[in-house]
Amino acid sequence: MSQKNFTIHQYTLGPWNNLMYLLEDTATKKCAVVDPAWEIDGIIQEIEKRGVTPSACLLTHSHYDHINMVRPLLARYPGIPVYMLDVEIDWSNFSCENLQRVSAGDVIEIGDHVKVKTFHTPGHSPGSMALHLGENLLTGDAVFLDSCGRADIDGGDPKALYQTINWLADNLPDETVFYPGHGTLERGSDTLANQKKTNPYFVFDTYQDFEAKRMEGTSPGAKFPSPDPEWAEKVEKQQPKRP
Repeated sequence: MSQKNFTIHQYTLGPWNNLMYLLEDTATKKCAVVDPAWEIDGIIQEIEKRGVTPSACLLTHSHYDHINMVRPLLARYPGIPVYMLDVEIDWSNFSCENLQRVSAGDVIEIGDHVKVKTFHTPGHSPGSMALHLGENLLTGDAVFLDSCGRADIDGGDPKALYQTINWLADNLPDETVFYPGHGTLERGSDTLANQKKTNPYFVFDTYQDFEAKRMEGTSPGAKFPSPDPEWAEKVEKQQPKRP
């Protein structure tokens, strides 16, 4: 998605159809890497193909499948700041080099023209963060196209997720374009107006109805799933050796 001052580049990576993003300031060719995961060589290849220089890493939340290439990314681009919402850091105890705490409503500048505003979107995890730039919202795992994130795993809260989704529906313009944390490139984004029509989680009148669908067949506090052993080994082999 290209706009006047920036371009959103979208990629799918790994076994769980993660969507990773490069947010490019088209004037300076600086970019932010959003949720680097699974395949560092693929990420670097796209960075080099675009001719951009990473100046920041933005993490929508701390789950394994959104952060497992942070250390390899920092090994390739040492010194770039890594941004995560303060609530998520405190809950997860996530740490890495150059970690920067941000609060809801803070603005992160990329290059000279890209201003990314942070939203607190809890429910999938306590400190999940959405990223707002222009008329676009990177939703992480709070909202998917025609679906939403899990609320049964550790840190999930269906009531908070219900409130997050309703807040987005009530406070953002209908023309806002959602870019989710999982999905396909063939259908990688959609407007809020369309999601209000097609996403079942946007149409419940009561929290009880929302909870019944979102939590159907699950129990709160479930363990976060593990990747299959082949992918777990692949991720581990890509980690830089600790001094």
